Amino acid sequence: MKKYKLTTQDLKTRKGLYNETQWEVGVWSPELSGRGDLCGEGWYHYYHDPLLAAFMNPAHANIYNPVCWEISAQGKHLDDNGVKGGCTKIKLVKKVIY
Repeated sequence: MKKYKLTTQDLKTRKGLYNETQWEVGVWSPELSGRGDLCGEGWYHYYHDPLLAAFMNPAHANIYNPVCWEISAQGKHLDDNGVKGGCTKIKLVKKVIY
């Protein structure tokens, strides 16, 4: 599935209150459990559209100068009424140019 994810310029996202996830282009993430709430430790977050990712960034991740990535999303999926989604496995595919 083609979805979109924001990272910092050095390919990091925050996972929980204290942990950061370091991403690598073309490499699958470790698979998560898919348990719990969408904002919990069991899900990787994504957006359905790159413009929605940019619009929601201040309210969700609040990443300064983010990079938007097209991702491949696999495994279990959970959706928040089209605002954002989650899955258990992600791979960064390519940068999105606005």
